[in-house]
Amino acid sequence: PQFVHAYQYTGIVLGVVAGMPGESIALLKKGVQHNPGIWQLSFFLGYDYFYELQDPASAAKHFQAASVLPGAPPWLAGLAARMAVEANDPHAALEFLQRVYLQATDEQMRESLAQRIREVTAERDIRELEKGIISYRDRMGKSPEMLEDLVRSGILIRIPPEPFGGRYELSSVDGSVTSSGLRERLRVYRK
Repeated sequence: PQFVHAYQYTGIVLGVVAGMPGESIALLKKGVQHNPGIWQLSFFLGYDYFYELQDPASAAKHFQAASVLPGAPPWLAGLAARMAVEANDPHAALEFLQRVYLQATDEQMRESLAQRIREVTAERDIRELEKGIISYRDRMGKSPEMLEDLVRSGILIRIPPEPFGGRYELSSVDGSVTSSGLRERLRVYRK
C-alpha cells in the first residue's frame, strides 16, 4: 500500500492515456488513503477531476489538499485558487490563499501569494460588477453608461477598490468590465 509510484504511474496511465478517469480516481484515492502525506497523489486527483471530468470544484479541493503537504511546489496554491475561481467560487479561492499566506514563511512565496490574492480579488470584483450590470439591465431596460450607475440605482453599495491601485472600467462597446491593473482575467486551460 505504501508503494507510491505504483499509484502515480497507474493513475496517470488510466486517466490520461487509457481515458479511464473514474478508475484513475478510485486508484489515486486509495493511494491517498494509504499515503496521506504525498502531495503528488492529490495533485493527480485534481488533474483528473479538472482536465478529464471538467469538474473544477473537485479539482480545487484536491489541489488545495496537495498544496499544503510537505514538498508541494509553491505554484500549487495558485493553481488551487484558479480552480476555485473556475468553479465560480472566488470567495473560497481568497479564503484559501489568505490562509496559506498567513502560514507561509518564505518571503518569495508570500509575495507570490499576495499577487495571487490581488488577482483573485480583481476577478471576484469583476464578476460582482458584471452581475450588477445584468441586474441593472433587467431593472432599467438598458445598460448602464458607467459603473457608478450601479451605485446610483441601489444595485451596489459602492464600486470596490481595484486591488492593484487602478480602477474598474466599463466598456461602452460590449458592456464588459475590466481592471486597469489586471493584465488578463483568471482563466485556465480547457481540454
